[in-house]
Amino acid sequence: MGLLGALLTFADDALYAPHLLTTLAWGLTPLEDQQTAGLIMWAPAAALYLAAALIILGRWIGPDRPVVRVDPSA
Repeated sequence: MGLLGALLTFADDALYAPHLLTTLAWGLTPLEDQQTAGLIMWAPAAALYLAAALIILGRWIGPDRPVVRVDPSA
């Protein structure tokens, strides 16, 4: 997702032909629309993956929790 988002963001020309005539209704050129989509794919979505990785890492290296043992004879 990161690589595709960067590719869409930094491309010199619009890459997806079916959207060449549909973006003018929104006040965007096809290239501006593609760059916006690339940024949406790249930045916020990558931030979600980063947050999940940091949570997992934090739990992995965080403090140990005491083991609670249950007495089966009780």
